Amino acid sequence: MEPSPAAAPSPVSTSTDLERFEGSVHHVLSQTGLPIAQLFVPVTERKTLIAALPGVLDKLEPKVLNRSFYVYKMIAAATVGLFDAALNYLWDELVSELRRRVAGFDLVAYPFHCQGDKILRPGEGHASRCSATRSPP
Repeated sequence: MEPSPAAAPSPVSTSTDLERFEGSVHHVLSQTGLPIAQLFVPVTERKTLIAALPGVLDKLEPKVLNRSFYVYKMIAAATVGLFDAALNYLWDELVSELRRRVAGFDLVAYPFHCQGDKILRPGEGHASRCSATRSPP
């Protein structure tokens, strides 16, 4: 028997769950003597974020969203109230996407830099000095 899909949480239960989580973390930190002031952003701001997420994520192509690991981590961090950590994950996602795009560009452009205007193909000339492993289209 397959488990039934989880129902989407209502805003009231989400707010209660967020407050309960925050209280638990505050309790653990205060037992250890660590400061708890201004650790999380207010629950009302998190609720605003949660409400806006579907509209923002719908604008991303499923293919892009499926490979956007840091977007998921950003959402998790922001939901629990760690907006500063969420911004770090958003930055990591941006850098990851830029690297992916630049890597695809460099595979075609790099041979030009190795041999001027001659496109090197594997096994030709000084190709051993180039890291290109694929011929341009």
